[in-house]
Amino acid sequence: MKLKKIRDKYIAHDENDFLKAKLGMVLNENDKCIVGVACPEMQAKFDYNETLRILQSLCKIALEKTEIYIDDEIHNVEQYLRQRNSKIVSKYQEMFVEADKD
Repeated sequence: MKLKKIRDKYIAHDENDFLKAKLGMVLNENDKCIVGVACPEMQAKFDYNETLRILQSLCKIALEKTEIYIDDEIHNVEQYLRQRNSKIVSKYQEMFVEADKD
């Protein structure tokens, strides 16, 4: 959730652009009524280097969190297997894994 908030604030949604955006009403003077709402499109300034730095930081955080998650899962499996006796574990189905040779 924290990563999503960072992404929303700095990459996907820029609060400053929302604050600077102007809205207006389209009026029909003859009928004296509101016809619609006008909101001119705004081009956000895109700072490539800053955006890249933020993205790299988010990737680093995600990688660190993923590594912690994987380590925790491996630890949980090891704990699970240690709590079983070898006769039970030896009856588990075999699994074969091939590693990429590239």
